Amino acid sequence: MCQRFSRNSYIPWIALYCRRRYDWKNGNFWQEKTVTNRFYGKGREYLQDYEHKAQYYETDQMGIIHHSNYIRWMEEARMNYLSGIGFPMEKIEAEGIASPVVDVSCQYKKSCRLNEIIRVRIRIKEYNSIKLILEYEMYEKESGELRAVGVSTHCFTDREGHIVSLKKRYLQLDSAFYENLI
Repeated sequence: MCQRFSRNSYIPWIALYCRRRYDWKNGNFWQEKTVTNRFYGKGREYLQDYEHKAQYYETDQMGIIHHSNYIRWMEEARMNYLSGIGFPMEKIEAEGIASPVVDVSCQYKKSCRLNEIIRVRIRIKEYNSIKLILEYEMYEKESGELRAVGVSTHCFTDREGHIVSLKKRYLQLDSAFYENLI
């Protein structure tokens, strides 16, 4: 999780960065690194489930859900997750922070159909105060059959579009993400 630097090794930028993170017991500086939670690794399996009933307007003429809707369901699950941890998007935006999507991908395993209830499972794959990567698994509720797997990458910006660190601007949200990661 963290990389340790001894008192004898002197790297100026690390010493400046780590000065606030000094371990008095062991007498070492600590540098935080990106923490990663693998799909089947230790820690929490899933943060939260979100259910969505497939609607008629989401289908094509064959009654199959159009591929673009899976991305929308991922967004709905993310908004539900943020509200569930006490930080709805309105609250985050009121603090002057935006969370644009940098990258999104979805692998389709099997088609969803009209009136099926889809359970979207979400988890934090990686977080480092500037970038957040979320993983999604979409299952048909009754059969438990995997329908799609997705990943979305988000960064955090201010109103002018400059990248910001949540550790510096919004410590409560930063802590909530770290709590759900480990």
